[in-house]
Amino acid sequence: ADLQAGLLRILHPASFVDDPTRMLRLARFAVRFGFEPSEETRRALRAALGSEGRGSTLETVSPDRLAAEWARGCSEPDPGALLAWLSAWGLAAPLGLAAAGAQGAERVSAGRALCASEGRSWDPVLALGLALAGQPCGPARGALGLKGGPGDRLERLASVQERLGSSLAAAGSLDALERLLGPCSEAERTALLVGAPERVAAVQRYEREALGLSPLLGGRDLVAAGMVEGPALGAALSRVRSAQLQGEVASRQEALALLGLDPPEAP
Repeated sequence: ADLQAGLLRILHPASFVDDPTRMLRLARFAVRFGFEPSEETRRALRAALGSEGRGSTLETVSPDRLAAEWARGCSEPDPGALLAWLSAWGLAAPLGLAAAGAQGAERVSAGRALCASEGRSWDPVLALGLALAGQPCGPARGALGLKGGPGDRLERLASVQERLGSSLAAAGSLDALERLLGPCSEAERTALLVGAPERVAAVQRYEREALGLSPLLGGRDLVAAGMVEGPALGAALSRVRSAQLQGEVASRQEALALLGLDPPEAP
């Protein structure tokens, strides 16, 4: 009867006390199947959440388990819709996602769809970065135990639009775009693609025209052509790369000629 009515029901009133992660399982099933909690389940959920999200039984769950539950949620077809459900029921706060809001949920949905359509990597930290874009990440880092590398990666993902957004809009050349986007990971570029149209156009141009363009020369080529190792080597490589991106040189020979160097003699 519950399946026919589209209802989700706990087995006993203390279900969410015995295992608070069942609240997150409830959210996943509700979004995946389009079901609603039964009235009994709603009452138990409100009781387990405490007053306005304070005193939630989820606060007794270890960060590792909460992180595992978030990862399960991110593997759902629409994790953004899941985040919206969590926010509506007060379940986002124990995960450190109270600041995500409706816009955060929309960004997560858009990011998941983009990754699926373009074969980009999708993972829980990227989802967090999209959810918290422009917002403090401390609560989520603490709630989910994101220390060291994962925590630092979250900070970079959540701040990338603020860090690069205006610069990308002003970058007129492919060379300028590479200076901005070259140090970025694929995930950071994905986060930028879920943003303003001018940022999207800039990232798309960089990925289409520069990302797969192999450098014409390396440091060994310049040393073999007679240059001495040192700061001048890096400056020469930057000059060649800039000229390559602007379409001024297209071959190794042209790159060496640009620098006034002759190709090394064959052994």
